[in-house]
Amino acid sequence: MLPPWRKFRMFVFLLLFGALVNVVFFRSFFNKGFHSLQIGALSRYSSKTNPSGSTLFITRDLNATLNASAPVVVKHDVEDITKSSSNITKEGSPVSKGNGDVTKGNGDVPKSKDIVSKSDPTKESAGVNKQSGDVSTGVGGEVTKNDSSNVLKNIPDVRKSVSDVIKGQGDVTKGRSNDTKSSVNVTQGDGAKLQPVDGRPKPLEAFGKLVVPRANVTAPWKRNTTTTPCPLVPPNLVGPLATYENAPNFTEIVRLNPGLEPGGHYHPPDCRARHRVAVIVPYRDRELHLRRLLHNLHPILMRQQLDYFVLVVELELPMQFNRGLLLNIGAVEALGLWDVQCFILHDVDLVPENDKNLYTCPEMPRHMSAAVDKFSYRLPYTGIFGGVTALKREHFYKINGYSNVYFGWGGEDDDLAGRVRGGGLKVTRYSMDVARYKMIKHSRDKKNEPNPKRFQMLNQWKKRQAVDGLNSLEYQVKKVEFREGYTWMLVTVDQEKMLKPLGKS
Repeated sequence: MLPPWRKFRMFVFLLLFGALVNVVFFRSFFNKGFHSLQIGALSRYSSKTNPSGSTLFITRDLNATLNASAPVVVKHDVEDITKSSSNITKEGSPVSKGNGDVTKGNGDVPKSKDIVSKSDPTKESAGVNKQSGDVSTGVGGEVTKNDSSNVLKNIPDVRKSVSDVIKGQGDVTKGRSNDTKSSVNVTQGDGAKLQPVDGRPKPLEAFGKLVVPRANVTAPWKRNTTTTPCPLVPPNLVGPLATYENAPNFTEIVRLNPGLEPGGHYHPPDCRARHRVAVIVPYRDRELHLRRLLHNLHPILMRQQLDYFVLVVELELPMQFNRGLLLNIGAVEALGLWDVQCFILHDVDLVPENDKNLYTCPEMPRHMSAAVDKFSYRLPYTGIFGGVTALKREHFYKINGYSNVYFGWGGEDDDLAGRVRGGGLKVTRYSMDVARYKMIKHSRDKKNEPNPKRFQMLNQWKKRQAVDGLNSLEYQVKKVEFREGYTWMLVTVDQEKMLKPLGKS
């Protein structure tokens, strides 16, 4: 028999414990309910304010309101690049060539504090996506705090951004003519008229030096004389795709893609493309991979209503492979063939899995291949900027392109990442469910062994930048062929001249 005072103490203890349990349970239930109400309210709001039927992609913890295909900006220092590179095995940065494995690393998508969404969707070619209901550049302003109130604060910007897209206030790019003048006018969605571009673009400067194409050839491509700009939103996008595993011959690829001209050029037949793009592929002895890539890529780019061509650049044997050098040459020579506005720098072994991953000209450099199947569709490290990337021609020349000194495998993509951030630019990415790629399995290429000095050279990127890149190119164009499905260019370089900047760093 317990004394009365012990009974009283036990009663008080049980009473307090019960109250505590009720408070915790009620608080958890209230938070879950409030969270559901917020998501429901935002979904109803977006469906009412967006006539196109688009919806907003909302993260589980409401850290940010992002479009499922919107670019996000990843902020980090150049030091992070070198640290991240040390986490890679001897085969270097993984996505740039598609070889090698990655050690544990962080493997995570950047945290919310490192992600911001662009505020003006009208500056992208597809501000609102009809199929998925995406606003491709976000919903207005930075979202950096783990505070659900940020979501609600940004709702007025959604209304404004979407209405701007619907009114056709986007940036309509100029048309394209090859070498003959034309009086055709191109009309914007708001009624303004733009003259088509006549002839090739003037050579651009890189760090004070005019960079002139070496191949004196004229592309056999037809001008687009259509007067109506293509829609801001390509109407035939599908979204997630099952990629083709087969690799038909080049003749069959052309047959399967009506409208494809010799040299792999295409423009929409019934509207004026808003983006003129060169897809540049550094290449060596990968015909099977090239056929499979083109088999998948051409239909996607056609549905995206681009004026584009595919340029495959090959370094003459027995020269050691140099990815950055070939991409530099490809960018310079692409401007000698067509008045492109941006470059898509594309490894031959990466096949896109979503046609809403737009190969358009980004406002800031875009890392296209953020989610690769080999790495479980996660970033191997946050500083990665290889595989497939997109840069406007002005940005590429502003940073002097790639370094030319990375003969062998690895390092050039991280070097470029340093130049991008050092030039005051930001790396953007689409969401991980859109920026998906399948890597074609293969063994290591001959004469493409990992560069043993790549990390040492990477640490000196800033000292070399002014004298190592587009403005230091020394090469000869041996052959140019407008083949079925792509343009092929064979080049040769003086390796000793390309390595001279190493003595100045």
